[in-house]
Amino acid sequence: MVVREFSGDFREQHSRGHLVRAWSRLVRKKIAIASMVAIGIVYTAGILAPVIAPYDYTAQDYTAIRKPPNSSHWAGTDLKGRDLLSRVLWGIQNTVVITVVSMLTGGLVIGVTLGLVSGYFGKRIDAVIMRTGEVFASFPDILLIIILAATLRPRILNWVRTLEDNTFLDGLVRSGVVDYSVIFLALVSFSWIGMARLVRGQVLYLKETQFIEAARALGSSTSRILFLHLLPNAISPIVVSVTMSMGVLIGTEII
Repeated sequence: MVVREFSGDFREQHSRGHLVRAWSRLVRKKIAIASMVAIGIVYTAGILAPVIAPYDYTAQDYTAIRKPPNSSHWAGTDLKGRDLLSRVLWGIQNTVVITVVSMLTGGLVIGVTLGLVSGYFGKRIDAVIMRTGEVFASFPDILLIIILAATLRPRILNWVRTLEDNTFLDGLVRSGVVDYSVIFLALVSFSWIGMARLVRGQVLYLKETQFIEAARALGSSTSRILFLHLLPNAISPIVVSVTMSMGVLIGTEII
């Protein structure tokens, strides 16, 4: 009876999947949940900056220059009379947009995919992907942003203005989409490298395990092995890397 109950519990736990088990462990950590709620509140405030910000981020009040917090300006004003709380909220919005999109496209989509392919196939494919990553990593971040801003920004600006003139999409240039595009390209160009190396190392170990050999023997396709067998077993270091990389991207974006 004990063996039967144990085997039943094991099958139930195994069928729940990696993400469900990870989430059940996470909800038991009160500090982690409190931190996620705090970050969620800050990011939500940044996304809703056009709605909840008391002033526009460029609005100036020359009668209130370098004023301390008061009823009109809850966080005070700067040297040009601009409301600090409003500028902080708009700054959070920029940070959310740039870091999340850069991490999703560069760190996750590109980095994880190239890491899986590089580690699983190896040989020439591995060499090409890793050497390409080393070339991109050899450029300093700020230098790459300057190069892209000097070469691509004028072309992107002209393309966006042409799009505004020929369509009903007005205000694209003022929304900052040109600057966002330049920063996206710069951050994505190197944000995938660390993730690809991390995933590659995990795959090099996992692909030699018995359950992967069993999947090959059963005739599983390459895509099924990569995304249903290898990727779920490498998810833990990926989550840690994403949280650390977002802080690095925020620092790079500020610079």
